[in-house]
Amino acid sequence: TELKPCPFCGGKAELITQSDNEARYSTNFIWCSWCGCRTSDTQNPEDVIATWNARCNTISTWLRHDNSNAWECSNCHAVFELDKGKPEDKYLNFCSVCGSKLELPE
Repeated sequence: TELKPCPFCGGKAELITQSDNEARYSTNFIWCSWCGCRTSDTQNPEDVIATWNARCNTISTWLRHDNSNAWECSNCHAVFELDKGKPEDKYLNFCSVCGSKLELPE
């Protein structure tokens, strides 16, 4: 199964498998080579790929939150504190809470 790009920055995702020969099992996780975000470990690679590829089909808008450095997802209203700049400056293209694609208002 093909991996979708990173839901946060759009970077290239990789399936990483780590084996523990002593315990005789391996764990798998997906890692973004651009921003470094990753899934939790699981033994089944198909499960971790399905989790990574799951996306909300909603397109939402970034809303400025209370004239501060915080931005809000218009879909789930999760608030993200940014030290400076706009979400696009931080490569935030998707909401990490609801998964919707986020665009800046025009």
